[in-house]
Amino acid sequence: MELSDDYYNSISLGYDELYGEEQIQKLDFFLNKLSDLKYKKSSLKILDFGCGSCVAIPYLIDFLSKKSITKIEYVGVDNSKSLIELAKQRLENVIFEIDFSYKLELMDAVEFLNKNKTLNYDIIISLTAIQNFDLENFIEDFLNKINLKKQIILLSILNRSQTIDYIRNFFIDVFEMDSGIKDDYFYNCITDWSQ
Repeated sequence: MELSDDYYNSISLGYDELYGEEQIQKLDFFLNKLSDLKYKKSSLKILDFGCGSCVAIPYLIDFLSKKSITKIEYVGVDNSKSLIELAKQRLENVIFEIDFSYKLELMDAVEFLNKNKTLNYDIIISLTAIQNFDLENFIEDFLNKINLKKQIILLSILNRSQTIDYIRNFFIDVFEMDSGIKDDYFYNCITDWSQ
């Protein structure tokens, strides 16, 4: 792991100021990729690995609500207790125009994968967090549990991370990829969702 949960606990009060705008810009990159998606579903389940304070999630929910989505079940996973507390405050205080429910899990991504035999979510997102995971125990299990024909996967990874080459070796043949100034973007944007 490159950055520990102790680091994120220590900066939690300034997290949004440090990373908020950047997280929203990364999400915006992905939302542009999703703009032409044909939405046949009216409800979605979203999994967010390394959710942090959920600073970008209201933007994602707003985008999806404009695409005829009327119900969202969101699960955020993070191993920083302080960030989970901030996420809870944020999600409790935002009023969404759709039926929105959430669950926040205080655990690391590998623990979440071990706890769940499948990942039955419509969208799986992780904004600049995967490089901090226990990659040897995360990547293969994650790839075995996703379904590229039925799920949208949106992953940004810090491209100056010491682990970026290791991550690219696994993801390059699985996902589409774009490189930005700070991040590599890996994604699977199916073009049609059926019920």
